[in-house]
Amino acid sequence: MSQSVFAVITVINGDGQKVPVGEKSAEIVFIVTDELGNPNTGAMVDFSLINPMGNTITQEALDETGTPDTGATVNFTVVDLNTVTDAPVILKTINTDDDGQIFAHLKVNGLIGNYTVTATLATDSMQFANANVIIVPGTTVHFSVIEGGNQHISVDRPSADIRFKLVDVFNNPITNQAVEFYVKKPNSEFTNDGLAITTATTDVNGEVTTHLEATDIVGHYTLMAKLATNDTVTAETTVQVQLLPLSAIMVMSEKSQIVPAGSDSADIIFKITDELGNPNSGTIVNFSLVNPTGETITEDGLTIYTVDADDNGQVFTRLAGTDILGNYTITATLATDTKRFVGTSVIVVAGPAAKLIVLEEGNNQRIPASKISDHIVFKLTDAFGNGVPKQAVDFKLKKLNNDETLLMGLSLISATTDINGEVATRLVEVSERGDYTITAQAENGNISGTAHIKVTEAIPDLPSLGFGAAVDVNGNFLETDASFNGGIKVKGNDFNQEVVLNSNDSVLLQGIINVDSQHVGQFADILVVGNHQPLEPLNAPFTLYMLDNNRIIQVWDGILANLEWFMRVESLPETQIVNIHEGTLPSGFMQVYFGYRLENGLIVFNDNHAINARVKE
Repeated sequence: MSQSVFAVITVINGDGQKVPVGEKSAEIVFIVTDELGNPNTGAMVDFSLINPMGNTITQEALDETGTPDTGATVNFTVVDLNTVTDAPVILKTINTDDDGQIFAHLKVNGLIGNYTVTATLATDSMQFANANVIIVPGTTVHFSVIEGGNQHISVDRPSADIRFKLVDVFNNPITNQAVEFYVKKPNSEFTNDGLAITTATTDVNGEVTTHLEATDIVGHYTLMAKLATNDTVTAETTVQVQLLPLSAIMVMSEKSQIVPAGSDSADIIFKITDELGNPNSGTIVNFSLVNPTGETITEDGLTIYTVDADDNGQVFTRLAGTDILGNYTITATLATDTKRFVGTSVIVVAGPAAKLIVLEEGNNQRIPASKISDHIVFKLTDAFGNGVPKQAVDFKLKKLNNDETLLMGLSLISATTDINGEVATRLVEVSERGDYTITAQAENGNISGTAHIKVTEAIPDLPSLGFGAAVDVNGNFLETDASFNGGIKVKGNDFNQEVVLNSNDSVLLQGIINVDSQHVGQFADILVVGNHQPLEPLNAPFTLYMLDNNRIIQVWDGILANLEWFMRVESLPETQIVNIHEGTLPSGFMQVYFGYRLENGLIVFNDNHAINARVKE
C-alpha cells in the first residue's frame, strides 16, 4: 500500500481586506499543498461563512430572497474552474485548480463588521484556513432629521435640539465625519450665525446635534446640516419663530425605559407648560405608539390614548405588556396644536429565561463512529419564545440509559447565548456506537433541554460499485440517485470488488448503500442475493441464492416477490452499512448483489457492478 500525502490549506490573498458594504471584495485565494509544498490539484474544499455576531450562515438560514435571519443579504461568490456562481449559497464544495488554488468573493448588503470565510478540506475537517473580511460602511451616504424637526417656538426662546443622522444606503451609521450647520433666516440670509453649534463630528450612531439660539426676529428659519467633504449630502428642517407664546410639552420621566417582555412599562410622564413655564392644566393630549417595525398601534398598545393634563400640567400613559421585542416610540401631541409634540421610547427586551429547546436542524443526527457531528443548536427563550442573550449554558454528554456524564466527546462544554439566545456544540469523534444525549443547562441547571445523537458503526472504505437501479413490483425500471460501494477483504488486506482466494481463507464481505434522497427516513427491508457456479464442469449452470434474516443461505427462484429480507431498517439513513458475511466461502464462482425494498415493493440494488469472487479448492 502507498503512503497517503498529508494536505494542508492556507490563505494566500484577500485576508484582512476592508470592503464597503454593498460592494464585492477582492479575490480571497486559498491554496492546498502537500507536505512538500507542491500544489494539490483537484482537492475537494468546503466553504463556510461566519457573520460578525458569530453565527454560521447556512443555506437553511436563507429565505427565498436570500435574506438571513440577521436581516442582511449576503452574497458569497465562489469561483470554481472559471465558473462563477453569484447567488446566496453559503456552503459550497469545489475542487482546487491545477495550481492547487480556490477562489472566493464576499459581498454583504446590510450588516457591517468582521466576517470569517473558512475553507476546509472535505477529506480532513481538521485542515482549514480562515480569511477575515471587514465590511465597513458604504460610500454612498445620506442625511436625515431624526428628532426636533419642524418646530414652532416663541421669540426669545431657543429651539429644542435638532438631531441629524448620517447613514449609508443600508442604514449603517457613518461615524467620525465632519458636518457643517447653516441657517437660512427670514431675510434669506444664509449663515451659521445664530446656531448653538456650527460644526460637529458624527458620533458612534452617525448623529450630530445643534439648535437655533433665542432670537427676537419672527419668521421662518431653515436649518441645514451638510457633509463637510461633500456639499451635495445635506438634510434640512424648519423652525417657525412666532410672536405669541406657545404651550410647551416635555418628557418628565426617563427618556428610554427597558422593559422585559410581558410587563407594562413604568408611567411615562409628560408636562405641558405655558411660555413662562407655568403648568397648563386641562390641556388635552393625544398619545400615539409606533412599534419596532414602524407600524402605528391604535389599540391595546398603550394604557391611555387621550387624557387631560392635571393641576400640575402633567399627563401619563404606559406601554402595555407585549411579547414583541424592540424599540417602541411613544409620542405626546397637543390636541389644539399638532405641531407641538414630544416623543420618547421604551425598549422591550427578552424576559427571564424560561425554556431551553434544541433546534431541529441539530437534533436526532446519525453519524458514523469517530466522526464529528453537525452543530447541535440550543435556544434559551423567555416564556414567549424570545431568545435570551448573554446567558451561560453548560453542556453534558451521556450515553442513553447510563447516568454517568462523559468527560470527553463534546467540542464545547460551556458557552454564552448569542443575540438570538442560541448556543451550539458538537459531538466529536466518539468511537463507541450507541445512542447519546447532549443536555444543555442554564440558570444553575434549573432550565434544561436535551438533544439525541445516534452513533453508528464507522463507514468502511469500500470500492465503488457505481449507481444503482430501481425496479417496481411490475418489473419496470425507474430512475434513482442511489449508489453503492462494496467489496471483499481477504485475510485482513484491503477491500476489493473482485478477488481470487482459497476456500480456507477468512474473508469479510461488506456493502454500503448510499440511499436515494427520496427514500431517506422510510422503512425498508435490506436484501442480499447472489449466484454461484461450481468450478467444474466448465459452463456449469448458476444457482441463485438469498440470505435470510437468520443469515442462512436459501435457494431463490428469481421471483422478486419471493425475496426474503436479510435485515430491517425502521428509518433509512443517508448511508446504510450492510455486513454481509464474515468467515470462509465455498469454492466456485460467485457474484453478490444487495439493496433495499420499500413498503410499496420498490427494490433498489447494485445493478451496475456486483461483488465478484473466485474461490479455489
